[in-house]
Order: sequence, then structure tokens, then C-alpha cells
Amino acid sequence: MKNSLIAALLLAGCWALASAFFPSEKVSLNDLKVVKDQAGIPVHFLNDVPFNGTTYDHFPEKDGYSEFEIKDGYIQKLSAWYEDGSLQRENLYQNGILHGRSASFHRNGQVFSEGFYSEGQKEGKQHYYNCDGSLRYEEDYLGGFRLINLEFEKKPCEKDCKIDFGC
Repeated sequence: MKNSLIAALLLAGCWALASAFFPSEKVSLNDLKVVKDQAGIPVHFLNDVPFNGTTYDHFPEKDGYSEFEIKDGYIQKLSAWYEDGSLQRENLYQNGILHGRSASFHRNGQVFSEGFYSEGQKEGKQHYYNCDGSLRYEEDYLGGFRLINLEFEKKPCEKDCKIDFGC
């Protein structure tokens, strides 16, 4: 009995300590104060401390949800979903700057666009697709400059397929 009471008190103490450092309430991106660093990159603060964690936001007017993974105040990843839970977009960052794979999806799950960023600039091939998955156009970038733009057949959007930013 005595061991159970001690274990319960220790558990309660650990819970209180963890709650102080890891709040259970969801944090919105709008809850964070944004200050630009010397390079002009946004740094996110909560209670005057660089934020570490994930923000959660719901945008009914845009039919979706978003999460930003933030470390030491800098965005590391953006994930967004439609109201039905299907993935809308996913962008990777490195210390607040787009860096790595970036992808957006039509409502039907087909890829809308995909490509890569290097230190905030588009790099290499960028692909854009119609709702049926066929290639709509392709661009090729070097150091953020577009070298080639190849246009293919633009097909009309199907009902309930259109992504908010273009079909």
C-alpha cells in the first residue's frame, strides 16, 4: 500500500513537471510571436522563448487543417489536410527555409505538384498534374531560375477534385 502511494505521488509529480514543459493544449501558429532573425528568416516564440513543438490550426473556410513542426523557433515541416483527412500538402524546411521535397495533392488524392527546394529556391524538375494523374506541365530549375517549361494537355477538373490553388 505504501509503495503504491509513493508511486502515485511520483507519477503526479512527473505529470505536473511534464505539463509545465509540454503543455497539453494545442498551440495555434497565431499564438506565436514572430521575429525575423538577422537573415530575415521568421523565428517563432511562445512566452518569449523559441517555440519547440507542433502547431495545430483549423481553417473551415479553406476546408482544411495544418500543422507546423517547429524546432528552436524555426519551421521544419508543414503538413496540411483537407477536412476529410486526406493530405493536401507537405513541405520540408531547414531552419525556417523551404528545403527538400514539396508536394501538393488534389482532393481525390492524386498529386497536384511535386518538386524540390534548395535553401528556399526551386531546384531541379518540378511536376504539375491534372486531376486524373496525367502530367500537366513540367519545369526545370537551376539555382531558383526556371530553365525549361514544358506544357502538356490541361484537362478540366472533375467535381470534388479541384485543389484550392489551381486546376
